[in-house]
Amino acid sequence: MDFATREAAYFLCGLMNSAAVREAIESHIVPTQMGDVFKHLDLPAYDATRSMHRELSQLVEDAHREADDAKRQLAVAAAVALADRILTDEIRRRRALAQVAGDTADSVVPVEG
Repeated sequence: MDFATREAAYFLCGLMNSAAVREAIESHIVPTQMGDVFKHLDLPAYDATRSMHRELSQLVEDAHREADDAKRQLAVAAAVALADRILTDEIRRRRALAQVAGDTADSVVPVEG
């Protein structure tokens, strides 16, 4: 994933906090080791032309800058909800593309590369 921009880095941070990614990570690790679980993740790349990607990046940046804990928790919750929506949309998009191509495998799920 390209980290040439801070927006891309904040976007990835937001996706990494989604429920789908947390579940994928937890299903691949022993609680005391991370190993190379990240090789199993196939997350969508940041796309500045997509409004939800820009919004997620901004929410995560805002959460990082927020000094007030209560406000930061609200920003994090909003970012997690949006990340989950982005990944759900990506799963639907990939499944639709796979169906058109005649592929019925579950390998189209973005968090399982």
